[in-house]
Amino acid sequence: MDAHVISLANQKGGTAKTTTCANLGIGLAQAGRKVLLVDADAQGSLTLSLGWEPDELPITLYDLMIKAIQDRPVTHGEGMLHHEEGVDLMPANIELAGMEMSLVSVMYHETILKQVIEPYKHEYDYILIDCAPSLGMMTINALAATDGIVVPTIPQHLPTKGIQFIHDADTEIKKKDLFAKVRSGQVRILFGSTQKLGAGTNVQDRLIALHDLDAPWRPGDLEQRAGRIVRQGNMNPDVHIYRYVTEKSFDSYLWQTIENKQRFISQIMSSKSPVRACDDVDETALSYAEIKALCAGDPRIKEKMDLDIEVAKLRLMKADYQSNQFKLEDQILKQYPEEIRQAQERAKGYRADMALLEAHPLPKDGFVGMAIKGKRIADKEAAGKMLLEACRLSPHDMELGEYRGMKMTVDYDSYRQEVKLVLRGEMSHTVTMGTDVYGNLTRIENALANMPQKLEKAEERIAELERQTEQARAELGKPFAQEKKLEAKAACLAELNAALNIDERRKEPMEKRPMKDVLKAYQERADAQRQGEKGGTNEWNR
Repeated sequence: MDAHVISLANQKGGTAKTTTCANLGIGLAQAGRKVLLVDADAQGSLTLSLGWEPDELPITLYDLMIKAIQDRPVTHGEGMLHHEEGVDLMPANIELAGMEMSLVSVMYHETILKQVIEPYKHEYDYILIDCAPSLGMMTINALAATDGIVVPTIPQHLPTKGIQFIHDADTEIKKKDLFAKVRSGQVRILFGSTQKLGAGTNVQDRLIALHDLDAPWRPGDLEQRAGRIVRQGNMNPDVHIYRYVTEKSFDSYLWQTIENKQRFISQIMSSKSPVRACDDVDETALSYAEIKALCAGDPRIKEKMDLDIEVAKLRLMKADYQSNQFKLEDQILKQYPEEIRQAQERAKGYRADMALLEAHPLPKDGFVGMAIKGKRIADKEAAGKMLLEACRLSPHDMELGEYRGMKMTVDYDSYRQEVKLVLRGEMSHTVTMGTDVYGNLTRIENALANMPQKLEKAEERIAELERQTEQARAELGKPFAQEKKLEAKAACLAELNAALNIDERRKEPMEKRPMKDVLKAYQERADAQRQGEKGGTNEWNR
């Protein structure tokens, strides 16, 4: 029967994972069980606690995993240590910290530790893995190899009954009951994956903090997580969102991936940058880059990422500045002149219509008269009745007659279901017709009496457009205010990139190297392969 593999894991340090692993393993050994302890923490605490000095060991878990990655044979029992208390140990030391980066480009990188311990499963009853206090690739490897998980915790003021795991609610009824307890405050801590606690999870009433324990694969997953707490119905005016990263771990690569995806999405979905290529960064993508920077241990890397963010922001500001310059130029050459011309034509038309009204003034007493369908009507009441009847019977856009020198046509607004009377001189003046005989004539006079106000607005519009044109001319051609800052930051970034990329040429893809370098590289590869076939070291296959 194969061993039962158990991982002792907790992202928080100081929770007695190592102590629990050692004591549990020795206790099982004293009970007659065969136990293998695996130290999967680069600090080597389990190795040290069992009496060995990690840095003095010739073979550790790191060496065994490297051989598994390179598909090299491992001698059975290689590197294994035997403790007087009856347990065996796969030790670890600080070299294991480099395993995170070694696993990045490996296929099925989450199964390497499983490959290492697989040959020993039939020899032991229990294999206990002491995990690092992180959610890095080593912890993922441990979880992929395990049959069960023990999460050591230090009980303090939070009762365990207030902590729930969403996956325990395996039916809709249980899930509904759990959500109700979270909303009421009976459950104060809820664990779950993005999929299980995503859309449809309405528990926001009392939520105060959200903890993102890992980097997801899609930027939308982060929005989905934040949507559980930043949501209408939350009684807290302010909430906290925490995102955890592990220094010098695979987290940096994951956040880099999210940044790249968000950069592309933001370029497509927004209009912040006028460029045609998706190569700028918006505020959301920059926040992901800031998180990625926290994962880097080299202070120069942090400085480079800070400069990357600043330069990207400044370049985005410059792109907006250039867009505004193009817009100002278009306004000066096309938009404003056309709008001024139209406003001037309106003002000219209003003046002409006002002159026409002056040539056909209203009498002090009586009615000026109206021509309807070729018939001149001097009586006000008769004119009102005939106008109302003509509007009702006449087809749309048909000329009815003339009033004070202006032609009258009728129209019908089907959307508002209203009859419109249009008086046309140089300009058109529309009146909404009613059912009252005298009221319609009053509306006509009011519309014509408003002509001076319309002329005044047209003249004000001309003056405003001329003012805007002068302002645009003053702004056009002004240099980018932060150009010197951008140049200085870009120069610092270029220097830092040069300092950090000393070996960049060696890492450059072959297809981008000069042809003679490519041929030389292929010749070196062929020589290395021939030497490997003769039993030599073949580092191309590593």
